Amino acid sequence: MHDVGISRFERWGAAIAGVVAVGAGLGAGAFVAGLIDAPAPMTALATSVIDHAPRAVERWAIDTFATNDKLALAWSVVGVLAICGALVGYRARLRPSLALRAAVVLTLIGSAITLAGRTSGARALVPVVTAALTGWVTLHALLRTLDPFRSARSSRAGGGAPVIDRRRFIGLSGASAVGGFALQRAGSKLGVQGLDDRARLRAAAKIGTDASVPAKAVPPVPVGADLGIEGVAPWRVPNANFYRIDTAFVVPRVKASGWKLTIGGMVSQQHVYTYEDLLKRANLNHDVTLMCVSNEIGGDLVGNAHFQGVRLSELLTECGVKPGVEQVYSTSVDGWTCGFPVELALDGRDAMVAVYMNGEPLPYDHGFPARLVVPGIYGYVSATKWVSKIELLRWDDADGFWIPKGWSRLGPVKTSCRIDVPRAFATLPRETVVLGGVAWAQHRGIDKVEVQLDLGEWVEAKLAADGGIDTWRQWSYAWDASAAEPGNHVIRVRATDRNGELQLEDPVPVAPDGAEGFHSIRVKIS
Repeated sequence: MHDVGISRFERWGAAIAGVVAVGAGLGAGAFVAGLIDAPAPMTALATSVIDHAPRAVERWAIDTFATNDKLALAWSVVGVLAICGALVGYRARLRPSLALRAAVVLTLIGSAITLAGRTSGARALVPVVTAALTGWVTLHALLRTLDPFRSARSSRAGGGAPVIDRRRFIGLSGASAVGGFALQRAGSKLGVQGLDDRARLRAAAKIGTDASVPAKAVPPVPVGADLGIEGVAPWRVPNANFYRIDTAFVVPRVKASGWKLTIGGMVSQQHVYTYEDLLKRANLNHDVTLMCVSNEIGGDLVGNAHFQGVRLSELLTECGVKPGVEQVYSTSVDGWTCGFPVELALDGRDAMVAVYMNGEPLPYDHGFPARLVVPGIYGYVSATKWVSKIELLRWDDADGFWIPKGWSRLGPVKTSCRIDVPRAFATLPRETVVLGGVAWAQHRGIDKVEVQLDLGEWVEAKLAADGGIDTWRQWSYAWDASAAEPGNHVIRVRATDRNGELQLEDPVPVAPDGAEGFHSIRVKIS
């Protein structure tokens, strides 16, 4: 069959019907997923993309979209599905059986993706089947309204040329689209998947009949640690402004009452801890600078916050560490994994299972109800959010999520320094200009920051008070630009850690174990 005699409205209508059917199917799948607490089809597909994307693609996504990478992925997946739906709808207008075949193929593909995911089970297939069936029924119904021999207006034509009932098609398409969106929203609000941060606090505050979670007092910022320079990142970053990088397409919404942390593997005795257990023992307070290994030189995927929790070594000692253990291997509730050398949990540093961040229960985005915080190493090998299991293993027993993708097994944080003010390409007056930023060398500390103007001599900057070897340190430098020539100027910075080691100058990309190089910016003197 060919498109001869088919109007432009029918062609466009069939393609639109396919797009609407995809939306209705995804909405129905999300609704059922919310009812049974299973991953929605969209979530399963996007997570599969994250898990199997080549390292070059992941690097491009983070470089291009930064913390908006999940949003970009969502729109990309929706766009691909919409195109597929439009093509199926267009062809199914001439071959109605194609819609059913497409539904069967999508069911099989969706089921395979779901079962191969980090967390899977038989009930995870229910939303997939629901989505495919709803999509097929919707497309079939919409295509029927485009058939002039079945349209209501055709019957009124009195034997004349059949006419498409456009009003009926538009009305049914609109209703299907709105219905799909409503189901999607309803699914996100059902059960634990829809808890907002206020609901999270209520859930945390009422674990049992009388157990409550009070806010934790946070020590004041050390005197002189925050220089108060406008534009420079604050010494302690508020939760709402703290960067978020992880592989969770949908942030897990975990109920405190049902959550447990299991510590096992090569231990004398496996232990299980509830949220309430950890709250009662959360007596370790520590300011820590966390950073992502994907942070470019001068990037903002780094932040300092105050964490409170239970010392990790204390929990491991209770379980009894057996000889031969090489790594602490942890798993998130969404199946993400990582591992780091066991000696880093036992050498006296303030590694912890954190339950508070800046005085309040962990925000969902940062791991509620509990996460790992290990000073001195990048998050991709240590900072498991929404942690549910910790195992003591040998290296050969398991690899963390990022290791098979080519990232280094060990991830010690590298010394780095950043210029926060002025911004790159800013136009500055010919007067004294305050330069400022932050430097970090986690678990070693910062000893010196130096500034260079136009490849001249390096001059030492003023350092803020030291907040500890695990935190970043602010710096400032007053540049007398009154004598500077009008035009472009280059500013560079470098840092030296407390071991006397200067950060490396030659640029190194983030893969496989973190970027290196001096941060530089270009400004203009007016």
